[in-house]
Order: sequence, then structure tokens, then C-alpha cells
Amino acid sequence: MSGLFFCMAILKTTIMAEELHRNSTAPEDDALAAGAQITGFMRTIAVMDKSTFAELAAHPADVCVTIYLTTHGSGIAVNEQNDKKALKDALREARRSMEELKIEGVIDDILRPAEQLFKDDDFWRHQTHGLALFLAPDTHSCCLLPYDPGSVVHVHTSFILMPLVPMLMEGESYFLLVLSKHAAQLYQGYKFEMTRIDIPEMPLGMEDAEFFQEVNRILKAQILGRANLPLLLAGVEYLLPLYREVNTYPHVITEELHGNFEHTPQRELFLHAQKKMDPYFAEQRRKAFQKQADHGSAPVTTFLQDVIRAAYEGRIAQLFVARGPLVWGHYTAKREEPVMHAQEEPGDDCLTNQAVVQTILHGGKAYMVDQDKMPAEVEMAAVLRYS
Repeated sequence: MSGLFFCMAILKTTIMAEELHRNSTAPEDDALAAGAQITGFMRTIAVMDKSTFAELAAHPADVCVTIYLTTHGSGIAVNEQNDKKALKDALREARRSMEELKIEGVIDDILRPAEQLFKDDDFWRHQTHGLALFLAPDTHSCCLLPYDPGSVVHVHTSFILMPLVPMLMEGESYFLLVLSKHAAQLYQGYKFEMTRIDIPEMPLGMEDAEFFQEVNRILKAQILGRANLPLLLAGVEYLLPLYREVNTYPHVITEELHGNFEHTPQRELFLHAQKKMDPYFAEQRRKAFQKQADHGSAPVTTFLQDVIRAAYEGRIAQLFVARGPLVWGHYTAKREEPVMHAQEEPGDDCLTNQAVVQTILHGGKAYMVDQDKMPAEVEMAAVLRYS
């Protein structure tokens, strides 16, 4: 699967600040067609690729507001406009933070385009799982996310981009085999979606070992005989051991999905599978890191200052970052040691964010990991390309 994952791309209405309405001589559509960066517009980021990520990372501003929100594509949360209310609360928090920082003269310019989203009903009808906004005096961008980034507001001198990591990293793929008394159906799962693999030769179900032997034979001949992806089994609990007895595919994992999934919608099935596969892949990465630390040829480090320096120098192949408290301080990419603080102090940069950003911009991979899945009990750990 491609590493470019699409945010839902269409913002139906184009929003301008009142001053632009009064003074601009160019039509709104012409400005958008030219790709103009004009204060007052809310730009929709259609594709969060590395170049767009780099643009956000390099954007110079004395104040940058980053907002991540959990959103909803359907259900009671949409009917009760919970997402719109969450954005109102986030903008109120951002305004309060800027006022506490004694930022003057630009607060309205920063927030106004986001506030205008409240009038765009079509925008709120097309939410998915998450929303990101990047607001500064001279730029205003939003991106719909195919996953839940959590809800948080940052007011800083640069945009906080760590929650975008899943959009940029190639996801691990896997197979899902759904078994029932009546059928067997294979799927292939990716980071944000799952596809059905139709195999016409697959036998109709019957509750005996002969049926499972035939399923195993057909899968091996058609798909699994040349594959090495992990395979997750799903079905009523008593059926799965029967299949394991005749299975010859060596990459069936111990995790299972228990239940009757014969008529489960594919999206719901995917979400069930991800709850099993995300921890599985996190554990595989942790084991690979530990193996590299114990016996590998590539150097590894869990020393925070070394990690930060290596990120700026482009030496990180894989970076693991624990979800939780951020590391603050400053580093100028010179030979002196990074200065680090547990709490943000005046003039600090978010070094956790910068380690992630620099790793990705230099072609490395970054993973946001729950603390209990980290390779060690540290904030960051890295596999280096060289010492």
C-alpha cells in the first residue's frame, strides 16, 4: 500500500477574513485556483505526504496553534454536533493560552478562519475519525484524519506534528481469515482499510475437518503459498482450533477474534482486527529493537540527548517515541549537548516533536508507542544508521 493516505479533501466553502472581503480585487476562486496562501483562507490538505509535512515543519511564525480533535462520521455525536462543540472549546482554549502568553495583535487573525468553519455544515457532515488544524498569522490549514489522534491544543512557535506520523509511515499488512460453519472468507488488512479477497474455488461450509482441510489447501494454492504475512483467525471460538489442526501456513498468530462475524460489515470487522493487530505489530517492533540491541550490527541508543542529536544529524533509521509527557528544551544542531527540561520554559522547543520531525525528514521511520510497548522504560529509543 502507498504511504500517501488521503484526508477527505473537499472543503465546500472558501472562507475569507472580513478585511479581504472589503479590499481584495481578485475573486476567491481565482486565488484558490492559483494556490495562493492568503491570510483568511482555510486550506484543506488533501494529501498528507512528506512534502506537505516538511512545509508545516518549516513554517516560520512567532506563534503557531496546533489543534487535534476526535471527530465522528455518523451517529448521535453528529446529530448533536459534538465535533463542532469540541472545536469551539479548543479555539477558546487556544485564545486563552495566547492571552496568557501576552500575544497581541494577531489572535483574531489566527483563529478567525477556524471560527468560520462553524458556518460550513457540509464540512461537519463529512468528518471521519479525526481533525487536525494548523493555524498561524499567515497560514490556516486543516486535514481530516482516518484515525483518532486524540484531542489536544498546542500553542507554540512551531506546529506539533507527531500525531501525523501514522499518515506518513507504511503500515504493516496482514491477512484475516473469517471462518464459519457456512463459509470461509479471506481479507487483507492495511493501516487504514481492509480489502476482501474473493477466491471462487473456496468451498461452501460444513462443520467438519474435511471442510477446513479444503480451505487450507485452496488458500495455500491461491494466496498463502507465496506469502509471509501474519494471519489472524476469526470465528466462533470452538471452530478455530479445528482449523489450526489442519493449517499448514506457518504465520498464523496466536491472537484470535472470537464471535460470529459471518454478516459483520467490513468496516466493523476491520476495526475489530486492528485492535488485535496494532499491539501485535508493536510487540514485533519491540522484539526487533531488542534483538538489534543485543546482537545486531546497527547501533541503538536510549540516551535522550544522543537520540535528539542523531535525529538532527539524520542518523536515525527507526525512532520509537513513548506516548505521554513531552521533552522540552533547545538544540541548535551544533556540537553542544541538547538542553532539556521536563516542563516547558520560555524559549523552549518541543524536542520530542523535533526528534520525530527530523527523523522523518531525513528518511527514517518513527513510531508513536504506548509506554508499556516501548523497547525500554525511556521516552525515546532509536536504531541508528551509524554511530
